[in-house]
Amino acid sequence: MRQNLGASVRSGVTGVAVVDVGPRARRVDDTRRSGLRISAISEILRHAGMDRLPGVGGGSRLDIRMGRKSKGERHTFMTRVPELAGTRVRHEAAALGCYYTDYLAYVICRHVDVPMELPTGEVVDHAEPPAVGDGRVQFIAKVPMTAAAIVKAEAEDMGVSLSDYIAKAICDFHEVPFEPRVMKKALKAWAKAAELPMTG
Repeated sequence: MRQNLGASVRSGVTGVAVVDVGPRARRVDDTRRSGLRISAISEILRHAGMDRLPGVGGGSRLDIRMGRKSKGERHTFMTRVPELAGTRVRHEAAALGCYYTDYLAYVICRHVDVPMELPTGEVVDHAEPPAVGDGRVQFIAKVPMTAAAIVKAEAEDMGVSLSDYIAKAICDFHEVPFEPRVMKKALKAWAKAAELPMTG
């Protein structure tokens, strides 16, 4: 079940907050105790009720050419993730045969508990995402509107940027450390609210 994490951020009002926005904490803890890392691809397939990627006559699932279905209205988010997370995103989107925008949308939908069809077999060649100067890789995610509304509300409640919220969700999915920065305007708003007299 999705968690409201605003309170966990506000508990320590500092310039930088470590926020656990992943719904997979219990599974990750079990994985760490066993010393294994569960493949994100296996996790996606398991969630979709698939034993393996689809194929015809034993061929690669990349040999299947599918018509691109209408994916409905979406909101476009831009985010920057650490290079390790970017490498894992590139590898798994290529293995699944889906666009980065769809793969990231699926990861985000998983995070906010919004159903989304597994996007596979649509593309073979992927453009290289641009690297940015702070050691991160830039991606675009096209998220269904229902999930996008949750993302916006939770990012505002936590006081972090949309880019950092999405980056944290992606990094949690791939078990890559990332600390979202609480925005100054949120810190000021919380400080001002704390100064208001209590009324009953």
